[in-house]
Amino acid sequence: QVISQDIAQGEMVDEGTMVRVVVSSGKGASEISVPNVSGYTDTAAIGMLQDAGLDYNREYESSEKVPEGTVIRQSPESGTMALEGTKVTIVVSQGKQSVTVPDLKDNTESEAKQALEKAGLQVGTVSTDYSDTIEEGRVIDQSEVAGKTVYSGTTVNLVVSLGPKEVLYMFRANVKLPPDNDTVVSANIKLLDADGNVLDSWDNVSTASFPFSIEVMNIKSDSGTLIIEWVMEDEEGNVTTSTQNAPQTFQNQN
Repeated sequence: QVISQDIAQGEMVDEGTMVRVVVSSGKGASEISVPNVSGYTDTAAIGMLQDAGLDYNREYESSEKVPEGTVIRQSPESGTMALEGTKVTIVVSQGKQSVTVPDLKDNTESEAKQALEKAGLQVGTVSTDYSDTIEEGRVIDQSEVAGKTVYSGTTVNLVVSLGPKEVLYMFRANVKLPPDNDTVVSANIKLLDADGNVLDSWDNVSTASFPFSIEVMNIKSDSGTLIIEWVMEDEEGNVTTSTQNAPQTFQNQN
């Protein structure tokens, strides 16, 4: 291609006048070996490219491994021959990507794990605890507060509800013979809960066993009744009974 001429365009000359022109040889700008700038800070990389006679284009990308401000990769790659002034694209690390912690409370364990994975977070330990307000199998608490900004890949621990803690009670007593016990030969004893269900019973307890020790554990109500049927026999062999109902308050077992 013609790159210059000795008579300017538009100038009036005589017909047949010789015009001298300069034609391009096609070599133009010199070729340069693209330096390796990956692993350098973006400032250092840009300086290296400019010193080599190259231009640059800078882009950004999150990276779990490459520190913030460091070149992850370049294009063209190092060692490539490029014309002077060619733009070399450098991709600079923004460091770990920041994400927002989702609110996991009251989610099922499965739902919470899916939400964490979708947000780019890791599921940590899953422990359990009792809760009077959150049903069994749902998340009570999380180690990272909902709405907090953390790095992608951060571990979030979960606490999952076991439901309300069951309160258990116990009953201990030493049953003694009645004051006027000359005719008592045995006793039938029952312990009932607050709904009248039999928790335990002891039949034909002989007088020789008194005072008689009673212990019942894992009772689900806090009160009940101790029923004692005294069996009496007189000298003539006549058998009678007398029933004693004694309301009871049970002790907390936990």
